Amino acid sequence: MTDISNNLKTYEGVHPKAMQARIQPTNAGMSRTTWTRRVRARSVRMHYISSMKPRVDYRLVLVFACGCLCWVQSGAAQVDVVPDSVSCDDPAAKIHHLMRDSTRNAMNATVTTDDAGEWFCAWSERTARGADLYGMFFARGQRSGFTASPLAADVPSSTVDAEDEFASATHLGDRTVLIVWQRRSAGRHSIWARLVTHRVVADGGRVRATALSDPARPSDEALDTLHRRDASRLILGPPFQVSDTDAQAMMPSVIRNAEGKVLIVWQDYRNGNADVYARRYYLATHTVGECTRINDDTARAIQGAPRVAADCPHGFLVFWPDARDDGLWKFYSHRVGLPGARNVLIDSAQRKAMTTLIAGVCLPGDSAMFAWKDYRAGNSNIYRRMADLRTGSFTTAERINDDDGERWQRLASADGDGMGHVAVCWEDYRNTDGNQRGDVYMQAYGRNGIATGPNIRINDRDDRIARKMPLLVMDRSGWMLVLWHQGEEGAYRLHGQWLRHPAQREGANFCLTGATDGGE
Repeated sequence: MTDISNNLKTYEGVHPKAMQARIQPTNAGMSRTTWTRRVRARSVRMHYISSMKPRVDYRLVLVFACGCLCWVQSGAAQVDVVPDSVSCDDPAAKIHHLMRDSTRNAMNATVTTDDAGEWFCAWSERTARGADLYGMFFARGQRSGFTASPLAADVPSSTVDAEDEFASATHLGDRTVLIVWQRRSAGRHSIWARLVTHRVVADGGRVRATALSDPARPSDEALDTLHRRDASRLILGPPFQVSDTDAQAMMPSVIRNAEGKVLIVWQDYRNGNADVYARRYYLATHTVGECTRINDDTARAIQGAPRVAADCPHGFLVFWPDARDDGLWKFYSHRVGLPGARNVLIDSAQRKAMTTLIAGVCLPGDSAMFAWKDYRAGNSNIYRRMADLRTGSFTTAERINDDDGERWQRLASADGDGMGHVAVCWEDYRNTDGNQRGDVYMQAYGRNGIATGPNIRINDRDDRIARKMPLLVMDRSGWMLVLWHQGEEGAYRLHGQWLRHPAQREGANFCLTGATDGGE
């Protein structure tokens, strides 16, 4: 197997978000002009653990040439996708209109941003035939005018009821994201990926500017431009399979670091049990790295669904639930790109289930913060630990939620601005009589690692309705989007709230998908 620790430069003391990258396009037909752009090193997704699994093989070479992803595939072509809200007489476009029979059951979302005001969200929607993948670009601060487009309707399948879900995405800049997802077809699960780009709407014979004039507040013109761009077609690159065997492969996570390198990780069953595997796409080369096992445990223990963050200066930080040694759930991490790195135990307090997913965010000074659902107090709480990645040392675990009751807190999501400001959100049931129809809460921390105030509730309404799988994404300017799915079983919709660190609300809750479910 390929050693994925090679070919990494070192940038001591510089976080990926703060780094400037010189990027030179090499795509055919593009000029050789060199320009400067901030690179995005964050992407976040939300999901539950699921037992899922590969098939159709695409022959493809992914080229990560100086920050621009290209592809080589015989007979492959880009796909223009018409959004669901746009009518079209083109028969080829009509096959993409899968939302017409959707139950509007939107869940398992991922969000990524370019740190310059452009955001992208993708999610799965349940239909009569299975699960379809949808996505859209939108502007920072946008609360309406969302237009979704199908992202995987053209992917070859041996069955008509293929399910595309558990997506993860990372922004590559230049109005393009790389999206990775799990596909279930004929009882097998595999990992697929493709590029998604949107066109800028021409205005009077020229392309309108897409940059936001004020990094803190989107201008009306910028919002209008992005709304109009959402109403144009998405351009989809050829889909390609990431997992390289017929073994079950599921629950992917993807990130791009400041050097323009991409790492995709997932849960893989090729060895007869669940391991964590990764595939790396190298800078300035026409070869794709081989799939490599990340966990160094070779026994039959289960390794849960992994997540990955961009780690400076050495590359990537992968973390996952792990039941090695004694069969009890723990959390481990691994630094991909650091020669000689081994798996590091994050925390070993006893846990009840693999749905105890761990969240993590890399911080300046070669450090990180991890957050997770924890049972050490006898009930479900959210805990965190700070890590010195150089020494492998950790602070004492401390509880994040300030509720002392016995109701559940679970499914933490964390992100930061790259300069030390971080925030964590989670499902919270402190205001309920049960553990199913709760709220979304958040806690912000300053650069000194100290909480900026008490926990705050994110959802506006206090009615008892299901609010599940929250995620939090923060851009370099401190803008945050907290997203969750809300509603009743079979009719979930994605709802969100914009904030600015530490806890300044920007508008009210809003709905991204379909009609609202009663008042928001």
